[in-house]
Amino acid sequence: MRTALESWQFWALLSALFAALTAIFGKVGVERIDSNFATLIRCLVIVAFIGIVVAASGAAQPLAAISGKTYLFLTLSGLATGVSWLCYYRALQLGPAAQVAPLDKLHAWSHRLLRRKHKHAYPNGIIALKGGDLRQEIAGLPGNGAAYTEVFPIQSFFKEPYFLEKWVVYVQG
Repeated sequence: MRTALESWQFWALLSALFAALTAIFGKVGVERIDSNFATLIRCLVIVAFIGIVVAASGAAQPLAAISGKTYLFLTLSGLATGVSWLCYYRALQLGPAAQVAPLDKLHAWSHRLLRRKHKHAYPNGIIALKGGDLRQEIAGLPGNGAAYTEVFPIQSFFKEPYFLEKWVVYVQG
C-alpha cells in the first residue's frame, strides 16, 4: 500500500496550496517594489531554499553526468518559468489578485483533470484561495456557480484586516 508521500495526488494538492499562497504573498510583496526586482528576490530565495533541500536530501548529482538534452530542456523550462513569473508579478502589481487567476478559467482548466469517482464527503473539485468580491467570478462558472461552489471566509481564522475579503473556495468538478 502506498503512503501519501508516494502519491502524485498528495504532491499536486500541496503544489496547489503553495501556488495559492504564492499569489497572496506575492500580491503583498510587490506593493512597494518594482515587480522585476521582486521576482529577482523571489528567485534568490528559491535558489537558497532548493539548495538546502538538495543538500539535505543528498540529491546532488555530478554536473558532467547530465546529458545535453536535459540541460537544454531544463534551460528552456527555466526561461519559460522566469518569463511567466515576470509576467505574473507584473499582473499582480497592476491588477487585483482575484482577476489574475479567475475561477472560471481555473475551473475550465482543472475540470478535465478531476476523476469522476470520489471517496470523500465532497465530490472531487478544486480548492482555491481567492480575494475580493467573488459574485461575478462564481456567476461565470457552469450553472451560474450555484450548485458548484462553497465559500468559506478566511477571516474566521485570521482577524487581521488583510484577510477581510479573502476566501477559501471549493468548486465541484
